[in-house]
Amino acid sequence: MKVKALKWTEGNVGHVHLRLDGGMCRVDWGDGHTSSLAVKEREWVMASHVYPESCKKSENRFDIIISSDSDNITGILASRGELQVEAIDISGCQSLTYFHASWLIDHFDLRTNPGIERIDLQGKACAIADFSNSKELRTLHIEYGDDTFTKLDLTGCEKLETLYCNCNYHLRRIAISNRSILKEFVYESTPVDGRYLEILDRIVKKNGGYISSASDG
Repeated sequence: MKVKALKWTEGNVGHVHLRLDGGMCRVDWGDGHTSSLAVKEREWVMASHVYPESCKKSENRFDIIISSDSDNITGILASRGELQVEAIDISGCQSLTYFHASWLIDHFDLRTNPGIERIDLQGKACAIADFSNSKELRTLHIEYGDDTFTKLDLTGCEKLETLYCNCNYHLRRIAISNRSILKEFVYESTPVDGRYLEILDRIVKKNGGYISSASDG
């Protein structure tokens, strides 16, 4: 996986947050320094690295490479630390089942990883996500999308069971397959058009589930 730090938003510390299913992985920080992480069983781990203060002043960019000899990296948070993540390439990590990206990230491609089962997105990440190949996706949390996030296409996510939409103030269209097994749709401060709500309501009820909104009281 490859992470590029773009903006020195708060400080000069880089962070990597991963879920490992046991085993080890290596983090190459892009400036000649490396870190190793090791766990005995599945758990979330974090590695951090302090870059020189001079890098903060010049807003340097670094490519951070995360690697492992086994398929033990099952989760990643592409959103943490004092450096702003610009892009992440997850195509080389087919073991991923959980992915989180947020705010000012410019690039990631979910189409390369059809096995991801849960995705959490915030901010700018909401609008750039492409779910067309998210065949195993079961749970999607999506919130605080910017003004470019006006539609959500989930027609390729036939195994999706749970959808949470929160504070997506410009999201009006949510497309979903008639074969969807969606059972739970929860939304707040998200002005989904009535036509799309009717379709969602019909599909959810067919599957024995429910729709709820904060405005329902």
